[in-house]
Amino acid sequence: MDRTRFEQAKKIVLRYYETNGYSESRQAQIRHSLELIARIIESLDIELDDDAIQKIVKQRRWSYTKECNLRHVRAMLLIAMESGSTESRFIRHRPPRSLESGDFSETLGRYLLQLERMGKAKRTVEFERFANKDLLLYLESIGIRRFESITAGHLESYLMLRIPAVAKSTGQAIVYRLRHFFEHLSLEKGLDASLLRALDVRIKVPGTIVTALTEEQERILTASRRPTNAGEARSRAVTLLCLRLGLRKSDVYNSNFALAIGSNC
Repeated sequence: MDRTRFEQAKKIVLRYYETNGYSESRQAQIRHSLELIARIIESLDIELDDDAIQKIVKQRRWSYTKECNLRHVRAMLLIAMESGSTESRFIRHRPPRSLESGDFSETLGRYLLQLERMGKAKRTVEFERFANKDLLLYLESIGIRRFESITAGHLESYLMLRIPAVAKSTGQAIVYRLRHFFEHLSLEKGLDASLLRALDVRIKVPGTIVTALTEEQERILTASRRPTNAGEARSRAVTLLCLRLGLRKSDVYNSNFALAIGSNC
């Protein structure tokens, strides 16, 4: 690892949190995660790349919150090392790999088109593409090019490799999408329905995901005190957008907010 670039990237990430209204406790969490990543990477003698956190997590038992923090800080560091900024649009992305099997490519394409015709949200269709294409690319890498050749062992091996590499909530979402795809395959291509048993996986996600709020809960959120800094203002704006427009988490993550200041806004 280029220690000089890493130290420069650390300063860029810290400056971002210090100048954008984040609380002292959040800044302390980021500093702790930065130092933790630096120590572990040196002790394991590995590069700070896309697989670094996966290797770190395999070495130690982390809490769900700490694992998510490490993944977040790792992403910020990589962007800062690549571009000298915390703006993700400046980082160069590797071109996506294409499926080589015509059977895989055509079948996945028809499945996604069917989801679009059913009126599924664009983000949902894109996640279906991501989750199912990743499995098909893995199968191609081990020499499987036709759906009829897939066994339960292939699916179980993929899950053992893939799921530990992502956050638990993402892992459960991936399994859910794979199960939908294989249900479709059992109907369209007559694939052995017993393969679905290999995808009958439940990943324990800490905490309860709130899918709906009561009127009292909404009232408490909207009546909260006025924000005193940029971080609180941003959080309140996102909360109100979610309540009023029904935005999902993925919609918020992929939004860019332009803040206008002045009497003429």
